[in-house]
Amino acid sequence: MKIVEIPELVPFVEKLGLKWSILYILAPKETTCRVVSDAETQTHKIWVHDEAISHKELFLCDLVHELCHCKLAEAIDPIFSALSFPKRYGRLKGKLAKNFKLASHMLYLAFSLVDIWVDDLRHSLWPELTLKDYESYSKALLFFTKEEFWPEIKRFIETPENLLGIALYLADNKRRNFSPVNLDPLFKHLSKENKILIERLVDFYSSLPYLSYRAERDLEILEKSVKKAAKLLGFPISPRLVKEEGQMVWEIPEIEKW
Repeated sequence: MKIVEIPELVPFVEKLGLKWSILYILAPKETTCRVVSDAETQTHKIWVHDEAISHKELFLCDLVHELCHCKLAEAIDPIFSALSFPKRYGRLKGKLAKNFKLASHMLYLAFSLVDIWVDDLRHSLWPELTLKDYESYSKALLFFTKEEFWPEIKRFIETPENLLGIALYLADNKRRNFSPVNLDPLFKHLSKENKILIERLVDFYSSLPYLSYRAERDLEILEKSVKKAAKLLGFPISPRLVKEEGQMVWEIPEIEKW
């Protein structure tokens, strides 16, 4: 594990008022940045890939996004930074272990809505980063509207992760009153089911209640919202937040029922 320093992020850390220690961990095999926050040790671990280190200016939006996860973790609960599960799930074997792998991936996809709240915070402090992120993602989507990429690229675009990414982008734009780019050339290639799914997710994501920064209320909002997201995605899970050894974790009852 290689710890790296990113002094360019110090002003952002200070403006957010982060109190816990931050470790930036170089993760060459990662394709995105991610964070895990630990209330017991009061530490944030942020995994960053090579490109984020060598081209910090290009990945500033992503890096500050992770710092905003850290702020939600400190101000509300670490469950806003990453998924956490009961310890007994780590001891599951056989069919139950397979059930956990499947259900946890479903929860991961449903939980992606937390990025709306993370971006709410980032936008409140650095609206210029919201605009930069918007322009960057818009360019990427417009690139994929080119006819020469179709139909070969259809399988890539219609993965759950990319469909959710498009929905989050459109919902963010709607929430900020931005004018989204014309994605009709892309949407015409999508299946009817996926177009409907994106539309429903955009309506849901864009109307999520704003966080109050009061733990009890916001944890209730998180649980309720993730349950609804799972339902919209057609996942047969009903995740709930429970406290284990003083920490909030996600319990998925279906794991031990399937």
